[in-house]
Amino acid sequence: MKLRIENLTTLLIFTVILFAGCSGCGQKTVEQEINTEQEGVDGHRHADGTWHPTPDTPIPSAPENDPFFDSIVFPDKPLLDEDGHYRPKNPFKIRDVVKNNPRLFRINEKGYKENILSKEMEKRWEDVRSEPNVLELSDEVYSRKLAEALSEGLAPLVGSIYLRAHGSTFLPEAKELVEEALAQNPNDFETLEHWAGMFRHDKPDEVETVYRRLLQMRPDDLRTLYKLGTFIVRNYDDPSEAIPYLEKAYKLKPDWAGPILFLGEVYFARREFEKSLRYLQAYQRFAGTHPGPAADYIAAIYTIFAKQNKGVAIQ
Repeated sequence: MKLRIENLTTLLIFTVILFAGCSGCGQKTVEQEINTEQEGVDGHRHADGTWHPTPDTPIPSAPENDPFFDSIVFPDKPLLDEDGHYRPKNPFKIRDVVKNNPRLFRINEKGYKENILSKEMEKRWEDVRSEPNVLELSDEVYSRKLAEALSEGLAPLVGSIYLRAHGSTFLPEAKELVEEALAQNPNDFETLEHWAGMFRHDKPDEVETVYRRLLQMRPDDLRTLYKLGTFIVRNYDDPSEAIPYLEKAYKLKPDWAGPILFLGEVYFARREFEKSLRYLQAYQRFAGTHPGPAADYIAAIYTIFAKQNKGVAIQ
């Protein structure tokens, strides 16, 4: 009897091991799961190694009697980078003042400017840090001393752009310098443009005047068309005036979806929700359906439709 019990115990142990092994036969390890890509499906891999298929974003149907919408050149699939995000190349031309100062600025692979902290600039920074009693200075005074050191010897416009390229750290000093630059060159296009970008929240009425003046100076300037259009969208109760500026901006750069997104916002503000939906879906054709400004507006539109018991095709 004892032998039978021992045999039974051995059999049970063997059975448990067998089932444990088989339960893993149909499962993949974490590493196997991470490295599995869907055959024939476009996608991208995140930093954690997980595979994410490119979202399905069909071309939306066009609103009735909308020639501009019919002119949109849709990509074959969303224009996502290797991380699955819509980060288009800089659609705007690099300012001459940036191109003429290669020791201060570089242009990255996306076409955006980045500041260069050269050995000369690093030494200026370190000289301020090593001053006697520097730890006793207030943050405001310390920041100003750094800004003055970094912009020393630079023309006011160049200094303002360079300080602004450091983020918000030297924003007050950058504003002071562009004000000085504007006083010296009140009719210079690049100075006016940089000034408007620096003060768009502080002096909206003056900024709008400057944008309209810039557009008179260069009617086909993409940046000005877009900036004026988006300014109107953000500041007018009825942003209808933005439509021609945004449409023209898109036609100048038809592989860039920024103006399409804001046109969706314009029609949302006008309570033309079905038309807004089509434009927001058009933007998603470029940018994908991941969370973002278009997704938020689309969710709001579907909520409105639900309250109105209004059926609409989801694309």
